Amino acid sequence: MFSNLRIAGAIQAMLENIEAPPAPIHAIRERASQAPQPARTRRFFLPAAAAVAALVVIAPLVAPGFTQNIEAEIESILRWTPPPPPPKSVEAAIRATTGDLADAQRRVDFTIVPPAGLPSGAVREKIATTPTAVYSKITHSWSVGNPAVYFVYRRARGDTFSLLADRVDPRQGPPSKYVFLDQGRRNGHEVLERHENFAWRNGDQVMNAVAGEGLSAAEIRAIRAAMHGVPFPGVWPPQTGTIEKQYRLP
Repeated sequence: MFSNLRIAGAIQAMLENIEAPPAPIHAIRERASQAPQPARTRRFFLPAAAAVAALVVIAPLVAPGFTQNIEAEIESILRWTPPPPPPKSVEAAIRATTGDLADAQRRVDFTIVPPAGLPSGAVREKIATTPTAVYSKITHSWSVGNPAVYFVYRRARGDTFSLLADRVDPRQGPPSKYVFLDQGRRNGHEVLERHENFAWRNGDQVMNAVAGEGLSAAEIRAIRAAMHGVPFPGVWPPQTGTIEKQYRLP
């Protein structure tokens, strides 16, 4: 006989190996070009662990009831409940500050290992440090966390990409294998664009990169190898950490 724990583990392993079909990106872009788009706010949540794993939800600024319906559908798809929005006092504190590498090192409490092995022609545009918003699943409250570092680059072909460095935090759960971008509704259902997420460790620093946002998976692997980073094994939700983090993209 199999115990409930072994059965649950087998099901979890099976789910992690399922490859979802690609999202209808061309149809989404065609629809976007034909209709006016509402203003959007980007909420970058990290329901992750010792790594900066990302779950990204881009939600339209619409009526609260409609937004709640969207979040409920996303929750049913991802098996993850987003925390409530941070209070205004916490939101106001999450402001990016730009500078050079020495400035960033003075602002953070971990040893920064800058990116290496970048794609040919990539030029660094900025280094930005920004405090994090930390949500405790134990106290159900928000607080301002220590700063993280964004390395932002522009490629010769014109697009940009960024890598996020933060301190390894044992209060977080295991990193997510994917990030999901909410592309709105189609045929009555949410369309989620899935991207592969990479997280690796250098000492007390964890770095995160998302495939498809100006970088391919192969290019991210080359960066990780050049940095001699130790990869974190990604998992599918649900997450098991006691905190979640929200970042403001510079």
